[in-house]
Amino acid sequence: MWLKESIYVKGNPFRFLKWSLMFKAGIEEPIVLVKIQFLRLPVNFYNENFLCSIAGNIGRVFKIDLATLQVTFAMATTVTVEVDLRNSLFERLDRYWARRILAAY
Repeated sequence: MWLKESIYVKGNPFRFLKWSLMFKAGIEEPIVLVKIQFLRLPVNFYNENFLCSIAGNIGRVFKIDLATLQVTFAMATTVTVEVDLRNSLFERLDRYWARRILAAY
């Protein structure tokens, strides 16, 4: 398991990062965990295999929220995926959302 936020161990900050062969101290990896919510997805789609298949199009599925798997919160499903921010999909999404935000003003 790895986290982007720091925790304190005996008063010292400690961070979990994904290790790779290309690891360099002081440089953050472009691979991050992203939580995705699918709003108002019909409850019959709250199936682990189905959620992995749709979220897997964005990145490698890391975790499906327990409330989603137990269908205790039916307003949205939450899936955490591992994504590479160097992927062109995210560049296109950045431009899309930037245009939407600028158009709102």
